Amino acid sequence: MMYYLNGNFISESTRTIDIGDRGFLLGDGVFTTMKSINGKILHFDEHINRLNNNTKLLKLEIPISKNELGDICNSLLIANDLINDQSAIIRITITRGNTSRGIAIPPQELQSPTILICTILLHKDLTESLRLCSTSIVRNERSIITRIKSLNYLEPILARDEAISKGYDDGIMFNSLGSITESSVSNLFFLNHKQEIITPSLSDGVLPGIVRQQVINICERLQIICVEQSVKLSDLENYTAAFVTNSVFGIKLVSQIDSINLSKLEATVGAIIEAYNLSISS
Repeated sequence: MMYYLNGNFISESTRTIDIGDRGFLLGDGVFTTMKSINGKILHFDEHINRLNNNTKLLKLEIPISKNELGDICNSLLIANDLINDQSAIIRITITRGNTSRGIAIPPQELQSPTILICTILLHKDLTESLRLCSTSIVRNERSIITRIKSLNYLEPILARDEAISKGYDDGIMFNSLGSITESSVSNLFFLNHKQEIITPSLSDGVLPGIVRQQVINICERLQIICVEQSVKLSDLENYTAAFVTNSVFGIKLVSQIDSINLSKLEATVGAIIEAYNLSISS
């Protein structure tokens, strides 16, 4: 496998990450994960725009343009034979690189960011729906970490591990007010008896997912009411269906949350899934 690192296309066997890199030592960096189908990168502009917004919040400058990033991603897909009849995962990781010792952020002219881009084959996911459970992991809804896709991923890692240890596929994290935020790697959506879509609001400590926004846009286009609001665990009794969104698997149904079964594929949810699948295949 070939990957891109700081201006060079390098083979997988080459070990080149600097041991003083702040991404490795401090989690000082951001990333985004995209999907490609037959060489077409899904929602590329949205991913890079979010990546740029994230780096600005961290006072970290991406030294190459959006077009250059696109060219590199396409070159890697070709080099790794991930074009024809293939689905792939593309991950762009940007760190502050190697700076002087300490946690102070140096001026941008003294920073040497690390840019790592990898592409790997995406194997077909045969799981039709997910079983989720509540976890003990609490997210700080006021923290900047909840709003960016940073390299600080311990909370989702622990939530996923807790869920698996309980026999579930994934776990739901809550904020300090007891409101549902998201699962370890996806945004959450619910359908109520009025056929309205409910999703936790960004202010509750939710990452602004790319497919999340696509679903909100689809609801507007299909004239389906979509409400962003705080969701408590007790509210689940009022919902008839649920699904999660993620840039890799798109939209996936949720069959169970704790002891509550949500196995129905309602017509409203089906219409959203159909519209999304059509949008990425065109």
